[in-house]
Amino acid sequence: MASFVKRSNGKWAYVVSGPLERVTGRYPQRWVSGFRTKKDAVAAYERDMADRRSGRHVEVSSMTVGEFLTERWLSPVSVRHIRATLRRALFEAVRWKLLVANPASGAKTPKVTAVEMKVWSPLQLSAFLDSVRHDRLYAAWLLFCTTGMRRGEVLGVTWRRSTCTRGHCEW
Repeated sequence: MASFVKRSNGKWAYVVSGPLERVTGRYPQRWVSGFRTKKDAVAAYERDMADRRSGRHVEVSSMTVGEFLTERWLSPVSVRHIRATLRRALFEAVRWKLLVANPASGAKTPKVTAVEMKVWSPLQLSAFLDSVRHDRLYAAWLLFCTTGMRRGEVLGVTWRRSTCTRGHCEW
């Protein structure tokens, strides 16, 4: 339940008490003010409560989507891809009138900084290939080092020939 209060500046506000906080033993209050009339404050309170009951209300937070996702151990590049997908999906939800507005449209993404590639010098590459010259996989090492192919490409792996279950893949 809310209390409606006329402030000293003549504006109306409503005050809502939250659930008891066990640590402090207090009921935190949330003030929402700036309404010209008590009727406006009551209407805003009713909209707020309807939004909360329907699950449309989200507490205000300064955390960005990028911060939220990178705290979950994702790289900034992955966050950008996820944001693009999420933004597009929510755009469609707005178009289909499932949402009033796209909450992802204002989301900030983390800056992507280019990571410098660490590669062997020609001398280091030559030394490595000399050290594995008699290895049974020498042809694979040579192919890998001189073409830029990925491991799966060098090994000739295809998805049809693989079985992945519970985070473990067999080829």
